[in-house]
Amino acid sequence: MEFRTVLSKADQIEAIELSKSIFKPNMAEQFTLLFGESNWNHMFIAVDQGKIVSLVNYYPSFVQIENCIIKVASIGSVCTKAEYRGQKLASRLLILAENQIKKEAIDLVIISGGGGIYTEFGSSLAGNINEYLFNESSLDDSEEINIELFDQSYLPTMISIQNHESIRFIRKENEFDQLLSSQTFPDSFATYPIHVIKQNHQTLGYIVGILPTEGDEFGIKEFAGNRKAIIKSFKLLLSFHKRNKIHFACDVHDEINDLLRNQAYKRIHQHASFKIIDFCAFMKKLSPYFDTIYPNHGILFDFKDNHATFTTNDEIFTVESSILLSQLILGFDQPLNLQLANHPNISQFFNKVFPIPFAWTNNINYQ
Repeated sequence: MEFRTVLSKADQIEAIELSKSIFKPNMAEQFTLLFGESNWNHMFIAVDQGKIVSLVNYYPSFVQIENCIIKVASIGSVCTKAEYRGQKLASRLLILAENQIKKEAIDLVIISGGGGIYTEFGSSLAGNINEYLFNESSLDDSEEINIELFDQSYLPTMISIQNHESIRFIRKENEFDQLLSSQTFPDSFATYPIHVIKQNHQTLGYIVGILPTEGDEFGIKEFAGNRKAIIKSFKLLLSFHKRNKIHFACDVHDEINDLLRNQAYKRIHQHASFKIIDFCAFMKKLSPYFDTIYPNHGILFDFKDNHATFTTNDEIFTVESSILLSQLILGFDQPLNLQLANHPNISQFFNKVFPIPFAWTNNINYQ
């Protein structure tokens, strides 16, 4: 068995065919960046007798969190041929990928999945998200706003709008264009209409939708722009697509939650797993955010013997599990039951700064 990265066009094609055979036939069209030629060094394969039998891929990008920028790796399309399962081939490829991730000074791994080999890898489902599902009857009419279907002429404005989001995946112009076209390539079970939101000929925001082939919901994969305008567009979207329920999720820090305070919501995780690769570097990059939220907090961070520590004055709190560490920093939909009774200063720091805000990972950057 040989473990390596994709080295040729033939490797690339065979890897994509494996992914299509395991997941769905349009993987090549929906994941053009993950499977692109420029990403070969992030496509890891197990080869037996000249045939690719297992696959792990990641796509590197940057995420802005208020006044901080971190580097992330989105791992996706992890798969193994049925007859080769149980041999931990994908687990070995994950380790190869992690070695490369460390070389690239990536701070955080995001995986489109949970449990199983991802738990063994040290990642955990995490996130601090509000999920909304509400009926058309609970929405107000708006004569001020109109919606239009996307065409390419709107792309520069959409890029500008997304660039003004304080919590976002950072995208180059060509990357935004490619993600928008590939991640809205239709599935057999849904299409992904894109709408811009306008008022008096000014574009205020956009929505990338999810329109299931069955049911009465209109989902939202990604939104950006003026939050009041976005909410006012909901009833128009439902009318346009002949649905009667809006379904979407957003980080709990997003201001849209204040505008929807009368709507019921459910607290969920990101439906993705996370692993912090370099705790100290990650905390250093987040320091400007911490200092804004809690000036002069006096907390020091360290990582020794595979444990993260938070220290201030005579208090030391140790997080021994990478899984708990991800859930502490990024949030979770269940209580963590941290034993902080004897750590009042650290407890106050945690309460003020964690969980950090984070972009919804099931947006068009999903890999």
